[in-house]
Amino acid sequence: MSILGVLAATIAAWGFGAAYYGALGTIWLDAIAFRPEERAKIETGGKMDPTPFILAFVAELLMAIVLSGLMLHFAPPSLVKGAMIGITIWLGFVAAPMIVNNAYAMRSLRLTAIDAGHWLGVLIILGAVIGGVG
Repeated sequence: MSILGVLAATIAAWGFGAAYYGALGTIWLDAIAFRPEERAKIETGGKMDPTPFILAFVAELLMAIVLSGLMLHFAPPSLVKGAMIGITIWLGFVAAPMIVNNAYAMRSLRLTAIDAGHWLGVLIILGAVIGGVG
């Protein structure tokens, strides 16, 4: 798999996350139950720590590298195969443990659904782009 495909997939997935949480911002804020001062900082556009955004990009780059390595075993790669592999990995290795962790932490089902939807989109995009670029 090409490094260009991995980088393109990472950028696309990170951009999806920005748009996804931008669109669901208020709903997500309600579901996560930030303290009032944290929520006010976010809602007023106050200066936010860039660390979570950087970590998200690095995590998605790592996911793209690993996914690319796994996809080498599913020749020939394609956009559809890549998306299907992304869905499969999400279901078994992302959604399942996320549901368990959030249940034990007593987080809302709405928060779990929002975050799981984000990671589903990320893995579909990563798989599709990597599979499509080859």
